[in-house]
Amino acid sequence: MTVIECICADGTSITPLIIFKGGSVDSKWVPSITLANWRISASINGWTSHLHGIEWLRYVFDRATRNKANGRPRVLICDGHDSHVTGDFIEFCKENNIKLLLLPPHTSHITQPLDVGLFSPLKEYMAQELASVLRAKVATVQKSEWLTAYIAARFHAFTISNIKGG
Repeated sequence: MTVIECICADGTSITPLIIFKGGSVDSKWVPSITLANWRISASINGWTSHLHGIEWLRYVFDRATRNKANGRPRVLICDGHDSHVTGDFIEFCKENNIKLLLLPPHTSHITQPLDVGLFSPLKEYMAQELASVLRAKVATVQKSEWLTAYIAARFHAFTISNIKGG
């Protein structure tokens, strides 16, 4: 699976887009504790695509940041993944006063402080949340179990100080 996350300079975050491996989203994958505004999607390989990138931009980023910006330009800093460098993605940014900044490829160890300040604690909390499942030596973590763990881990990792530190 893939998770598209975004934080804001004011110490807040916007809801993620979760992309599960599968032909379409199955309601059994989404536990009842999942917040209603979280976006859940699917792809054959569980990876993001051009369609997921524009879906996230339109239905997650734009909706979550438009009112907060109050007519001012928004800056969106993305890694150089193909899903962020499509004509539709760039055109939507131009039409909606979103200043797009693409980080150079293969520089995440230098240019992406979220890897250390936010995603490292998130991984630690995920390990804690999934520890009981992994100790049971199950062959596969169910999608709903993973998402339940992710929700809890994200709550602990996405603190104002971690976000601002990133």
